[in-house]
Formats: sequence, structure tokens, C-alpha cells
Amino acid sequence: MNIVTLLAIVLEIDDRWGVGTMPNADQEISLPLIADLTAPCSDRGRPPHVPGTSLAGSLRSHLREGLRVAWLGSEPPAWEESTGDVKYVPSRLRLLGCLMVDGHQIASRGVTAVNARRRAAAGRTLRIEQWAHPGTIVVCAEHSGEPSPDLIGELRSWEPVIGRSASTGMGRAWVSSVRSLRLDLDKAEHLNWWLTDCRVGWFSGGAAPDGATESAYSGRVPHADRDVVLSIQWRVREPIHLGTGDADTVTDVKGDNHERRHTVAHVFTVDDLCVVPGSSWKGIFRHRTAYILRSCGASETEVNTVQDYLFGATGHRGVLIFDDARTGVGANVRRTHAPIDRFTGGALEGGLHTLYAVERGVEFTQRIRVRVIPTRLPDEAAMKDVVAKAVPKELANLLCHVVRDCSDGLVGIGRGSSRGYGWIEAVGGASATPILLRDVLAAVPAKEEDPATEEIQ
Repeated sequence: MNIVTLLAIVLEIDDRWGVGTMPNADQEISLPLIADLTAPCSDRGRPPHVPGTSLAGSLRSHLREGLRVAWLGSEPPAWEESTGDVKYVPSRLRLLGCLMVDGHQIASRGVTAVNARRRAAAGRTLRIEQWAHPGTIVVCAEHSGEPSPDLIGELRSWEPVIGRSASTGMGRAWVSSVRSLRLDLDKAEHLNWWLTDCRVGWFSGGAAPDGATESAYSGRVPHADRDVVLSIQWRVREPIHLGTGDADTVTDVKGDNHERRHTVAHVFTVDDLCVVPGSSWKGIFRHRTAYILRSCGASETEVNTVQDYLFGATGHRGVLIFDDARTGVGANVRRTHAPIDRFTGGALEGGLHTLYAVERGVEFTQRIRVRVIPTRLPDEAAMKDVVAKAVPKELANLLCHVVRDCSDGLVGIGRGSSRGYGWIEAVGGASATPILLRDVLAAVPAKEEDPATEEIQ
């Protein structure tokens, strides 16, 4: 019998995401996304695209040792070997592509680095990056032979991270369901169905051919707090403004028909709700931990050792992930400012500007997670043990000091932190114990060790 199995793997992407590509020389966007050139171009542009190569590596690392080579073939070698007795096992599972179900429109925003000393935007660091909205995608796959319960069981617990900026909370996904379809290509109606567009229709939820065996399996919802190092409930003490680089020019007409122009700066939103991006959190925690360590007498080498482990460096990914913090509200306050001309003492001509911001009293949650938690941990106690090994209490206490500094108003977030904006406080206070530098340095694992990614038996 000539049996073929189709698999529709439904992925729920809960956060912003995007698979990046290289910008063109004449392109204004510094970090563009791969767009689906086969899709029609709407007024919002083309939808994003997810290549199979971006998912195959994640699936390979997720599969159990005995299933990796069987389904995805031999591991690619460090370099091509064309001679000798090297034998490669071909991949049995074919990833045909991805279908966008909903959401996923491409948006862009301006991003800039912050000068830690001036607490303002650093010069020549402005860039434009694209990102895609959360949504659902269907990974289309097929393989020869009967449906495999082992493979389907592994797919149900798959939690890939799609695209770039994984350390700042982007691209986290999980499998909500898996559908399988068994076809017998010795039957003419099954073969005709398989060779035509009906196959694409089935991946999108269409009907299967008569006589084919169709099965559906639910996914495994990930444990919400299993990999959380810190979960902080923040309250806005002073309005916060996280900009995107976009601003509108508004013209007002006064009673004497005199036109007055001013700019209105927008805030960063996802689905019309204000968001504090993970990249902002990562920058705050990275710079403030360096300040705290130096205050404790750490040398630059010791500071770099701690920072490289927690936040990453060139060629090395950090152990922490900073999620986007969703405020749950839109820009609910609008403030207009008129700078003063220091020579005339009056309002500066052309300086009138307006900011949208999140008002005082709004509460939201920020989460800091461990980069990788194995999906086959036996119980919750094992999850906590992996988190504790990846971020010992001495390093977690260092992060708590950053939380306390933010809560005390020593560190602000977003625009205008030195001019009455960006103060947030930890609800219920922020507790931290005194820092002993030798204990912090001793808590950093050696470079050859990585407790967050070690295999759990």
C-alpha cells in the first residue's frame, strides 16, 4: 500500500514575532521581516512568512533522541564531506510551509539605544524595525507511511520560538492542536485529491476525501509560570510614554486665522493597547545591574562576567528572557508641552508638542523568564529546580535591587524620565537583601555549563 500522512500543526503565537531578513540598500527599514510574496498585497501590505528552515531546527531540538534522525534526517555536518563512507539519512518528515490564519499584519516602529549616563537617546542609534502581530499559523507537513503516535505526541508538546529577538519576549508559540489525515495513494480519488489544490484546502480546514482517515489531537497548554524568575506587578506613578518614532503634524487655527502647527507623538501599542517592550526592560536591567555591581566594587571584567551570563553578549545568548508588558489600556492621557525660549523667556516658536501616555494608577505585570525549560520535566518541583539552577538566589536578588531602584524613582522608563515621566513602582514594595559581591560572582556558572539547557532525564 502507498500510504501518505498529512499533518496540520496549529501554532498559537501569543507575542509579537518576526522572521527577519537583510534590508536592501535603498530600504528605510533597518530590520525588515520576510514577507509572503505569493500572497496578494492589501492596503496593509503582504503578510509575514515563516520558512520551514526556521521551524525544522526548533523541532529537531525538541524531538527525543531516538526520533530526531528518524524523522528529520542526519544532523548537518560542520562542513561538506563528499568523499569517504559518510552516509546521511534523509528527512522523512517534510515541512511544506505555513498558512497564516489570522492577525499577523506587519507593523514597524522606531528603536533607539539609550545613553546610560545622559539617560537620553544615544546618537546615531535610531533604526526602524518591523514586527508581526500575534496570531495563529498552521504548519503544513507530510510523511510517508502510517500516522505515528510517537511523532504526534512530540508535536503536541512542541513550544517553538519563532524568529528573532527571543531574549526580549518575541516569537513564543505553542501547539494548540494537531490534525492528521491518512491517504491511500493507490486509490485514484485519493491520488487526485493529493495532487491538486484540495490538499491546501484541507490544511486550511477543508474537507478530506472519501475513505480517508482523519484524526484530531489537542495540544498541551504550557504552564504559565513554570519558567518565571520574577513576576513584578507595576503601578504607574507618573505617566509613561514609549514612543515608536511616529508623530503627526497638527494644524490649529486661532481666532485671528493664524495657523499654529505642533507635533503629536504616538505610543507603542499592540492591538490598540499600550505595551512596554521587552527590549526596554532588558536595557534597564542590564544597565542598572552594571551600576549596582560597580557600586559594590566589581571590576569591569567581573561586571561583564555577570552581564554576559544574564543578558548575553556577542556569540552568546543570555539566560534571561524579558517579556513585553501589556498595560491593558490604551494611551489614556494626552499632554501638551510648550518649551521656553531661553533668550526671550517666552514660548519657543515651533516647539509646541503633544505626547500620548499611560496615565497614573494603571497597573500591569512584567515577567522575567529563564530562556529554555525542557518540555519533558516530570513535575513542577523539577521546573523550579531548573529555574533555581539557572538563576541562583544571589543573581535573583541582584535583579530585585533593580526593581527596588525603579520603584524608588531612581530609574525611569520611556521618554522624559528626567522630566516627570516614566516613574513606576512595585505594588506591595520591592524587597532585596544586601549584595555580597563574592557570592554573586560565585553564583555565575562556568561558561562550559548551561543549567537552563541541560537535558533532563
